[in-house]
Amino acid sequence: MEMGFSTRSNSREVDPQPIFGIGSAMRIALIVAVLIVAVLMIIAFPAINPVPGDEEINLIITFPKEGDEVWIDVVPPHVTVHGEVDAPSGIRSVVIQSEIGEVSCGNGMEFACPVPVSSGKNKITVIATDNLGNQAEKSLNVTIRSGPPPPLLIIVLGYLIENALGYIIGIIGVLGVLLIFLKFRRRKRR
Repeated sequence: MEMGFSTRSNSREVDPQPIFGIGSAMRIALIVAVLIVAVLMIIAFPAINPVPGDEEINLIITFPKEGDEVWIDVVPPHVTVHGEVDAPSGIRSVVIQSEIGEVSCGNGMEFACPVPVSSGKNKITVIATDNLGNQAEKSLNVTIRSGPPPPLLIIVLGYLIENALGYIIGIIGVLGVLLIFLKFRRRKRR
């Protein structure tokens, strides 16, 4: 007896459509792998796909202050501008401008950069740009004076004693003479 398999002549097996020469199970695995890699890329590198929108950049100039008079004795004349900047998406750049020139201060949260100035009134502008392209700008006016600053005003109340030891000895001497005089005066009265 012959054992055989019977096949129907009307039925036909259909192979799944190959993608890059692979079957349907492999196609599903490839799609899942691509989706996982895409999600990991978005999580690992958020700067590649920034969230659009307006963020507020917090920019503070700590030195100099508006209207300050700054004394400098450096050549070429420059003043170091100090400050802090913060943005949720991170800082791309901080630039400080004066009427004389412009200085790039990097992309840190704190900055201290020398900017060229001239004697007299100067306008200094700090521009911070975040990683989304948003900008914050602050300006201040300062007066630059050349040379060392004038001495501080000293107010003296009372008397200035140049040689304190000499005065103390003098006072003790005067008191001693006064006591001797009073003692002899008492003896004469008796």
